[in-house]
Amino acid sequence: MAEKNTKLTPFQQQQAEVAKQILEYKLGAEASIVAMIYKNPDLLRETNLELNNFHHNVWKVYFEIARSLIIDEKKVTLSEIDVGLYLEKHPKLNKYLRKDSNIKGKINKGGGKKGNHFKKEGIIESRMIQRNYNL
Repeated sequence: MAEKNTKLTPFQQQQAEVAKQILEYKLGAEASIVAMIYKNPDLLRETNLELNNFHHNVWKVYFEIARSLIIDEKKVTLSEIDVGLYLEKHPKLNKYLRKDSNIKGKINKGGGKKGNHFKKEGIIESRMIQRNYNL
């Protein structure tokens, strides 16, 4: 069999680096969008955002929770109780949030100290969850 040449050209390397940087910048934007939706659920009704507009899994999850509660279940506000009940109906999602989102098991346990930051990949800090759900 012939060997494939997997060495990237300098242009291809630069393209890959730029794509990676764009995703890093997009992480902050996605976090901000989700935070705004949780703070003001009417924003979701006024936009045409979809799950495929997000690239980072953690913000896809939070967006889908909000979308399902606001659009499908017709909730006017998002409360800790609503989100908790939603997560109880979706144990795989609850397990993903506990394990992979670096919230370190604080979901559905309550507590948390004022000023805590929840970090994802060391790129972004978001207090959105803490403010809205008193974690």
